[in-house]
Amino acid sequence: MNIYTGERTIDGVVVRYGGKLLPTYADIVKFSDGGFEWGYEGNAPLQLAFAIVYSRTRNLAESRSLAHPMMKEIVANLENEWEMPVELLDEVISELMQSKDSRQI
Repeated sequence: MNIYTGERTIDGVVVRYGGKLLPTYADIVKFSDGGFEWGYEGNAPLQLAFAIVYSRTRNLAESRSLAHPMMKEIVANLENEWEMPVELLDEVISELMQSKDSRQI
């Protein structure tokens, strides 16, 4: 199952990809000491945005540059429980990259 999911539980937030917990990748880039969050703009949502993009691209520079727009456009607007198919995510990443590239010209 190629889908990202997020839910709020009694023990905190849980984000999964393909049924497995999504790593924070805080050992690579650390925006938040508290892990993931969503539904607003801040460090924990930024960590989630970075982790999602990095898990798809495995490109550190690209993931760092797309983390903030991904947080503002997508992560800050997620509901308490959410699902994001990889096809949609790949489309969003592509659009954010095109937008970033057009601003650099």
